[in-house]
Amino acid sequence: MRRKMALVAGIVGLMVAGGCSSGPERVNGAAKPAGAVESTTAAPSPTPSVVTTSPSARAGLGESAEPSTSESSTPKASKSSGSGGGKLVLGPNGLGALKLGMSMSAALKTGLLVGDGEPTTQGCNTDYQPKAAGSARAPVFFNQGDGLGLVSFTAYPGVATPEGIKLGSSAAAVGRAYPSAKNMTGPEADGRWYAPVPGNSEARYNITLTGGKVTHFNLQLNRQGCYE
Repeated sequence: MRRKMALVAGIVGLMVAGGCSSGPERVNGAAKPAGAVESTTAAPSPTPSVVTTSPSARAGLGESAEPSTSESSTPKASKSSGSGGGKLVLGPNGLGALKLGMSMSAALKTGLLVGDGEPTTQGCNTDYQPKAAGSARAPVFFNQGDGLGLVSFTAYPGVATPEGIKLGSSAAAVGRAYPSAKNMTGPEADGRWYAPVPGNSEARYNITLTGGKVTHFNLQLNRQGCYE
């Protein structure tokens, strides 16, 4: 009995000496499982997906599903006065300071035309062309007999429509630029096409395609009376 009492007394002494601590120490902050390591790496942002599309085909002009960044996305020719200082825009109302419907005398006063003709009030006149055309053959047409004035411009290298069509443009590009264009000579892409001029209901583009390329075109009044 004495030995048992002595053992109990020893255990009580140890508890007193240890400060009677009976629970885990409290610390500030959120509780975490023992041994947990806090991550400092942010979750990666999702990478946006890129969706590409291709234009629909237009059978009448032989258009294929080619990217719209070809001719239609080529920077458009900048407007200028028609003095030859840069690329010119043919349309919707004329070429620089030269306008559809302008009388021959008014057009000659601009100083933008060269030629050997004489102002006349009779029939059609094709003796003048823009100075900017240089050695290219690019006559302008005056219908003085019907009082229509300047009725047609002939395109030349360096000139493009506001929609980017120029000599050498593909049939597909013409189809994209002018989806309501009509073939006046047959069912194939080659031949003569008429296309409405965006922004001018009184005019149209007279476009010739050869081998799937634009080889000639005019900006003309719907009623011009100088050629078919």
